[in-house]
Amino acid sequence: SAPPEAAAAAVCLPADAPADEGEPSKPVQTNTSRCWTCNKKIGLLGFQCKCEYFFCAGHRASDKHECAFDYKAMGKQQLTQANPTITPEKLQGF
Repeated sequence: SAPPEAAAAAVCLPADAPADEGEPSKPVQTNTSRCWTCNKKIGLLGFQCKCEYFFCAGHRASDKHECAFDYKAMGKQQLTQANPTITPEKLQGF
């Protein structure tokens, strides 16, 4: 008989995450046929967000389900990769 806290932690931890880490780990969605927010059945057309959870049509937008994914940082990274810094060569003296 394990304590209830240990049983709950075993359900929520991903298999590859270390157990002694300081920050809390992200819960894993085991039933992907239901919305992560409202637990509504989503059928074949569930929406998977970049935060790796499945949602119904009502909660698919990132502002509707408190998404933890950082879209702003991803956008900045894509812009810096797509537009490299161009430095002009030194101008020749007259």
